[in-house]
Amino acid sequence: ELNPIPLTAGYRKEPDGAAVKYPLCLMGCACGYVGLDYIIDPGLLYPRNEELVSQSAGLTRHLTEYAESLVGTLSSRSHILDIGSNDGTFLKVFKENGHRILGVEPSESAYTVARDLWIGTLPWFFTDPAVSDFCADYQFQLMTASRVWANVSDPVTFLENVKCLLHPEGRFIIETGYLPNILEKMLVETIYHEHISYDMVHPIAQLCSDHGMVVTHVDYVPIKGGSIRLTIRHEGAADDTVGQACEREKRWLASMPWQRFQTHLMAEAAGLAEDICHGGIVCAYGAGVPGTALIFQLGLEDKLSWVIDEQERYWGSYVPGTNLEIRPPESLRESNQCVILAHRYADQIKAKHPEYKAWAIPFQNTATR
Repeated sequence: ELNPIPLTAGYRKEPDGAAVKYPLCLMGCACGYVGLDYIIDPGLLYPRNEELVSQSAGLTRHLTEYAESLVGTLSSRSHILDIGSNDGTFLKVFKENGHRILGVEPSESAYTVARDLWIGTLPWFFTDPAVSDFCADYQFQLMTASRVWANVSDPVTFLENVKCLLHPEGRFIIETGYLPNILEKMLVETIYHEHISYDMVHPIAQLCSDHGMVVTHVDYVPIKGGSIRLTIRHEGAADDTVGQACEREKRWLASMPWQRFQTHLMAEAAGLAEDICHGGIVCAYGAGVPGTALIFQLGLEDKLSWVIDEQERYWGSYVPGTNLEIRPPESLRESNQCVILAHRYADQIKAKHPEYKAWAIPFQNTATR
């Protein structure tokens, strides 16, 4: 059980400390599935989501390279459907290579950008019957869902829709966060209400098997602290990567990772509070959804004076659920101490501000290990 947090998507133009905080608790099933026990209506979450792939140089590079790696595996003018296509950054590569593309994206801001770039996109959730109706005459040689599977509240309907739209020889490729990395690397900032499931290979493979599909291959990719990429087909044999992953996960689950995670998180929150209690004016570095989530899990919402972010679009707005204004990096000099919320990028942040020395970095020992 984690600390309650507000809706993390979108930024507020006024102080937001009175916002509702929602329960955040991870529950595990005997089948290996791990997910939230309190699910918020997606209609409240995604229309207000203003995050665009193109605003992140790292994510843009990752998705572009990923798309380029797939282009060479496709026959000419293949039909491609990307679920959760955001602003079309991923699909753009396929379009430039002559393939026929379609995206599905419920976020109004991302859909608008994609539309303006002539990236064909449906403004709905993938499980909306309108998607199946629109695509009824299509068979897609490639379907993808990058950073989407964890957001799905009804994976059975989702997978059944994939099964109906996927070409008999087509591939459905999921890229999603990996639970062992989340717990062992203390990626607490990836746990929030948009992420409903926290994934491993064996429960997804079992779900696919139950619905007449098969996970045939597993790749590991470094994005977001370490993720998995699963290739799913209508039929075929799973290669060694699938069985090996499932065996590793069973051994890992037997090692009591939940107890380690909760003990470390409680100790980190207490230690950080002690470190900054005499720090004078304390700010934090790194807004965005992960920063908001981490502020609440470390109990910092009443200990900080403001939050710094490098993206100008955030400046002058407020962190959801708090009265913390988001300011430009120049505000760093006005503080006595700064907590780096984007702790996986602490070295890069420190290198940008070599004159500043009063950093507090959560989970530093875990990240180093």
